[in-house]
Amino acid sequence: MGYSITIGEAEIDYYYEKDDRGYARISAKGVHHDQAPAFGDLSDFNNGRHPSYSAWADFLKETGLSSIFFDEDKRTLGGHPGAIPIGKTEANLVRESLESWRANHSKEPGFDKTSIFSLDGSQSPTEVPDEIQKDATLARLIWLDYWVDWAVNNCKYPTICNT
Repeated sequence: MGYSITIGEAEIDYYYEKDDRGYARISAKGVHHDQAPAFGDLSDFNNGRHPSYSAWADFLKETGLSSIFFDEDKRTLGGHPGAIPIGKTEANLVRESLESWRANHSKEPGFDKTSIFSLDGSQSPTEVPDEIQKDATLARLIWLDYWVDWAVNNCKYPTICNT
């Protein structure tokens, strides 16, 4: 289980008919950009991510971005599911976090497997050697910065949605 986070134009899915309860949902439209960040995972080129609860919470804590994704009651985006509007304030917070991270960390952005096959060609998994480890936090920050900036500058109703 985990989050399904999408950043982009708010969409409303609305249904109502007399004598029926109906529903109203806010989501964000899925988008693919050929020039968007890509690090070899499922979110490459797309404005949606599906991180585990713990991975995303750890990422937000270590980057100082929890206030964007959790409200004062510690609920994700105001609830689960939920959506929040975003603007220049959030874009600036993400950009500042990215710049700070880059200034203090030197690994390349990307995602490691928890283990890889040994370098001698045997089939037994080994730990990923330090010299080839990637920085998953940097990869997530680059992704987040790209899509928040894009949404704020290109959408009428820029939104971060968790479904």
